[in-house]
Amino acid sequence: MKLSRFFVVVCASMIMCNVVTFASEQNTEQQKYVEKQFDIRNGRITFITKSEEHTSNCRCQPELEIIIKENKPGVLKNGDVIYFETSRYGETYTVNEHLNIESKGVYAEEQQINEQKDNHIAICISRNHTEELAEIKIHYNVYLKGNYDTDKIFSLKLDTDRTKRQNLFSGKQQMVLNENYLKILCDDKEKQTFPTLVFYTEKNLILCNNEKKTLKYPVYINQKNTAMISIYDFIDIVENLGKMVVRQFNDGDVVISSMQNIYVISPKNQSVMKNGVLKEYAVIEKGENDVYYISLKTVADILGKQNAVVWNENTKTITIGNEK
Repeated sequence: MKLSRFFVVVCASMIMCNVVTFASEQNTEQQKYVEKQFDIRNGRITFITKSEEHTSNCRCQPELEIIIKENKPGVLKNGDVIYFETSRYGETYTVNEHLNIESKGVYAEEQQINEQKDNHIAICISRNHTEELAEIKIHYNVYLKGNYDTDKIFSLKLDTDRTKRQNLFSGKQQMVLNENYLKILCDDKEKQTFPTLVFYTEKNLILCNNEKKTLKYPVYINQKNTAMISIYDFIDIVENLGKMVVRQFNDGDVVISSMQNIYVISPKNQSVMKNGVLKEYAVIEKGENDVYYISLKTVADILGKQNAVVWNENTKTITIGNEK
């Protein structure tokens, strides 16, 4: 996954109208690949997609693919745009990024549109006079937004919206390419095994499942009564948990990513962005010896435990762990 801070590709398009009829469907390779065929322009276009399965806590992003083939040269024409859409559960959905397109017989590229793309992609066809059969392979990653406390299955369909110019499948009946395109499994075991983290204020000490670990810098309470931990120690904790991917840049910025979220921590700007949106509650401040600190509230959010933070007045500790 390429991360130059936060990168989200926006897709797009221009569209046209054609006569299309549903032809046939075929499942191959033990139901992993799904093949759909549509008659159009006295020819046929075949879509091949592969069903993928991932757990919600997986550190890697799902890699998806779509293959498009025509049965004779010229079925796909210059200027055609094909729109794809994955299903969503309200505010829970997938966001597509890092599109890579390979083609022969035609030239295909992603087109940008003005509206927020999220679970949509679109490709535009350019074609000179050629007798070579067209074949297009689309590979891309997705990351997850929303709540994945239960299993989710996302389907893939052709977007037949009439308002989109040059839409090859404009105005036709619902054209589902794969009912089980991407299955995200809720990892209940992962939730149960998340360690309990106990932070001692004014000490270089943390308990991880009752095991003592030494921090490089002490946790402290600032003037606004906010518990702060050094970004250095926080990164070390995240890396040791092994549940998220951490990337550090020369300018001090840190990117922490999971399947569901991407956080960009910018110490010099004293800011935190979550999926490209600035988090106003996030607290970052500069301490002695140019050491930057981040609030434990923000730490809990990044770890997905924002609802499991407890302050103990007697022991002066902050606990982050599983929800009770």
